Amino acid sequence: MLVGHIGFIAWATRRDLDIIRKLAPEQITRELVSSFPSILATLQHLYQGNVWWFSRMRGDPVSWEQISIPQSFAELDANWQKLFDEMAAWAKSRTRKQWSITVTNPNTKKTDPLWQAVMHLSNHDSYHRGQLTTLIRQVGGTPTNTDLINFYREAFKP
Repeated sequence: MLVGHIGFIAWATRRDLDIIRKLAPEQITRELVSSFPSILATLQHLYQGNVWWFSRMRGDPVSWEQISIPQSFAELDANWQKLFDEMAAWAKSRTRKQWSITVTNPNTKKTDPLWQAVMHLSNHDSYHRGQLTTLIRQVGGTPTNTDLINFYREAFKP
């Protein structure tokens, strides 16, 4: 299930990136009212969160400030594809025992079971993908459907 949720994170984000690639640069950087001021800024936050949580999951935590955030959509898109490939390979290589470890927040020193970190990341990304849906509509684009059930239907076809 956890490997599936890491797959869902990549699948849903890639679907959004496919739509955003069709937008003009001005649409991607246009200032809008939301949690983050543009589509690009929302994507940068998602990317930063993915890197931060994944670093904790692998046992090599970095601070929020240490993460290099791509400044252009093209760079962000390319870096994200590499990150998702790395996350998928890592997840598939975990044993049952390795999934039961805890991960530590380097700032607060709080620990969480690995499975909760994966589920939190999936939930966090879904929350901001909902914002992306609205932002894409506000700039005249047509968002895609990133519902979890659609991922299950595609990834786990009988």
